Order: sequence, then C-alpha cells, then structure tokens
Amino acid sequence: MFMKRYITLGVWIGLCVCAMAQTPTPVTSVPYFCGFEQRSENANWVLNRRGGLGSNIPLPSSWTISSGAKHSGLRGLYIYTTADGGDETVAQYDGSKEVFTLAEREFSLPVGAYDLAFDWRCLGDTINDAIFVFWAPSSTFNNVNSRTTSTLPTNVSPLTIEGKTYLSGRGSWSQVQTTVNVSSAQNYKLVIAWHNNTTNTYNPGACIDNVQLQVAESASDCWKQVSDLTWTQGSAKDVLSWSGSAGATYDIFYWLEGSIAMDSVMNVTGTSY
Repeated sequence: MFMKRYITLGVWIGLCVCAMAQTPTPVTSVPYFCGFEQRSENANWVLNRRGGLGSNIPLPSSWTISSGAKHSGLRGLYIYTTADGGDETVAQYDGSKEVFTLAEREFSLPVGAYDLAFDWRCLGDTINDAIFVFWAPSSTFNNVNSRTTSTLPTNVSPLTIEGKTYLSGRGSWSQVQTTVNVSSAQNYKLVIAWHNNTTNTYNPGACIDNVQLQVAESASDCWKQVSDLTWTQGSAKDVLSWSGSAGATYDIFYWLEGSIAMDSVMNVTGTSY
C-alpha cells in the first residue's frame, strides 16, 4: 500500500464548521477545508455571478464543480466550455471567445493573518489565459461580475503567488500557499477568477481542488509544520510517524495511489498513527 502525503500534517486549536445551507453562508471558523466533495459546502460557493451590462449574454466558458478535474476524491472546481450545451465533465475552455468569470467563497473571520493553500493545474497561455486569485472585503466585489470580456477588475489586485499575479503553464497538479489578511471587522471573499482572451488556447484551463485556510503559523503555537515524516509497512498494520510539538493535536489526510476517495483521521494526540 502506498500512502501519498496530503498538504501537511498540522497543529491547530479550533474546529471546522460546514454550514448545511442552500444559500451561501460565510465561513465563520478555521481551519477550513474544501475538497468539493460535500454538496452542502459546494452550495456555498458562488460560481459565474452575473450582473450589469451584457449579463444576458451567455458565458462561453464557466466554472463548475464536477468530476472532470480533481486532484483527489470525486469532484473538483474547474472551467468547462459552456457553448453548444458543453460537456460539464470535460475540463476545457473556449479559446475563441473572451471571458472573465468568478468562483467565490465568503468568510467572516476575526482580524488577523491566515494561511491559504490550494491545489491547481492550468496550461493556459501565460497571463493571457490564466487563474487570478483575489482576497478582499466582500464589498469590493459588489460591482465585479463574470462577463464576456477578458478585462481584469481595476478596483482590486490579484494576490502575488510564487512571484506572479497569475497561475498558468502547469499541466500537472501542484500546490501553492500564501498568506492573506483580515484587516478589519467585515466579511472577506476568496475569489478565484478565470480569464482568457483569443490569442492562443492550451487546455486545460483553471482546475482547483483542496482549498484550505487556517490561522497563519506563528513562532509559538498553531499550525506548525511537522518534520521527519515516515511511513512504515508492518505485517499487521502500517504506521505513520513524525516529529512534532508536545501537547499538539494533528489531522491526517491521505489516500491510496489510484483511489478516488480521500480519508482523514482527526485530532491525533501523539506523533504516530
């Protein structure tokens, strides 16, 4: 049996709450994790929000949560071609028509710094066809809508991740991490945007999975990265062990190579399982 390590083993104090709602409900506590497997949580993501001039024109490419692109489990968040009754299970975009479209998740969290991580893949075409990630007060996006143009919003700037303001040029799954800030007592939005023009087309477009947000690591307490991660196969059972901090609790996310299902073990108090 081969065990693939998920993002990290982490130390935290807190509890993840996923609201059972049909209308979008802000995330109110961290750690937050979304692998797009729970339909109740998926319903809280707002996809392809329209409004304003031209909102009656269909988007040529749109976000969906389905089986066409996922790093683990059964579903992921990705762009598919909407035109001509497009196949929602195929992760591809229509490079013949411009689009700028949003996938949004709202958060209501205490002031502070938070670590954001997610898995992604996207070939695209440098900055022309790419993923852009935004984190800003919810009110900033009141007049930012999905539309049939590749123009980026002017009132908010995308996050700089790995030295760039966009993600593209990667055909295999990768993970990125960055830090975002809640600087005042108001709701914030994580917005993952897809933008393409008509210069070139290199599929797939945006593919996202396993979104995580937690309190930023400090020198003294939560969410410290573990070290010396070891997987030992035994006759009766396999053992995962690591070096950590005294008194900490850990979450383990794992799956078998080739499996579509991801499992988890929560609140482990030792340094092996």
